[in-house]
Amino acid sequence: MKFLICGLGSIGQRHYQNLRSLGFKNIIVYSPGKGEKEWRFKKRYKVREFQSLAEALSQKPDVAFITNPTAFHIPSALEALRANCHLFIEKPISHNLKGVDYLLKLAKKKNKIVFVGYNFRFHPSLIFIKKVLNQKRIGRPIFARFETGEYLPDWHPWEDYHKGYSARADLGGGVVVTQSHEIDCAIWFFGQPKSVTAKIGKFSNLEIDVEDTADIIVEFEKCPQVLIHLDYLQRPPVKAYQIIGSKGKIFWDYYKGEVQLVTFSNNKFKIRTFKQPKNFERNSMYIAELKHFINCLQGRERPINSGEEGKKSLEIALRAKESSSRNKTLYF
Repeated sequence: MKFLICGLGSIGQRHYQNLRSLGFKNIIVYSPGKGEKEWRFKKRYKVREFQSLAEALSQKPDVAFITNPTAFHIPSALEALRANCHLFIEKPISHNLKGVDYLLKLAKKKNKIVFVGYNFRFHPSLIFIKKVLNQKRIGRPIFARFETGEYLPDWHPWEDYHKGYSARADLGGGVVVTQSHEIDCAIWFFGQPKSVTAKIGKFSNLEIDVEDTADIIVEFEKCPQVLIHLDYLQRPPVKAYQIIGSKGKIFWDYYKGEVQLVTFSNNKFKIRTFKQPKNFERNSMYIAELKHFINCLQGRERPINSGEEGKKSLEIALRAKESSSRNKTLYF
């Protein structure tokens, strides 16, 4: 298989390296960027680079990784799809719904895979939580709180945070879509959304033109109240999930690397702690995600996170923004 990577920022570089580590060498790149870190990467790996997407697609790649800024995802994905590529679109699928339905319809017509890269679906602790929920070990979920917060200038210390897509409206940034992992995991755990209420805004002194804080309450078919807190502000960073059920509760702390499971029975409760594998590192999720995607391309598995799933996450994010601006609960 021949792979094309569209965008060689940090996530594009990660996918390039991971493809090579899995034995794939036929990789070309469309990346007009001129940053020093990107230049060093291209030189180190002797990247076969093209300055236009059309020129890169003329090389007839089988698969395109869409890893450029969010605002360019759909135009780039459509161009690659018309050139008969399967698609791996880094999350989120887009920053608005323009062109999303057409992309999914065209992919279906061409029998091409559209996969959206929400890597936390491949975190061993979250896979464990999903299993616990499926087995109903904490009974019926009643309330959940998902929180992620990290100071934006700390994300990529080697570059000016003002210039990154996360900080810019014209590139599709903002904390709601950029940090939509929590929305995606809530869908994965609890199914279809029923309503959303949100308070979202730019409240800090960060020099950005997008929102930096969001509190979103979603009613799901399998959990009546899920609070999702997202921010660009916290130091040290926080990423933690809490799920309270009729017969127990779950607490996951990403930075501690453990899940605490509490179960109730006969007026007694039992607390058990499950540690993530000792050899786990952040890139382990991306490797697992990539292996799954390759299996999908080879017909051995079905995508865990299809384009349709990616659209659901985006719809919740956009409906949350609308709820905040209109100051009212919206329904699906």
